Amino acid sequence: MSRLPPLEPPYEPEIEDRLSAMMPPGVPPILLLLTEVILELVKDLRYTDEVSGSGTGFLVWRGRIGGQDIEGVDHLTVGPDGKIRR
Repeated sequence: MSRLPPLEPPYEPEIEDRLSAMMPPGVPPILLLLTEVILELVKDLRYTDEVSGSGTGFLVWRGRIGGQDIEGVDHLTVGPDGKIRR
């Protein structure tokens, strides 16, 4: 049985360097594209609450997709330098 070849990114090769520069190390550039798609789909996006602790935090948000109310949570990990790690 042969394996399928890996999928090619849905963007031009020169864009990959720009996408990689915006993402933390080890995160595939395709995640930035997925984030952009999600932000296009979710309307009326707003953060409604936050919880933070030592090196970690959560942002609670609400929005609408196709007239349906949705709610989500983003989990953030912060490094010693104060920058978001993931």
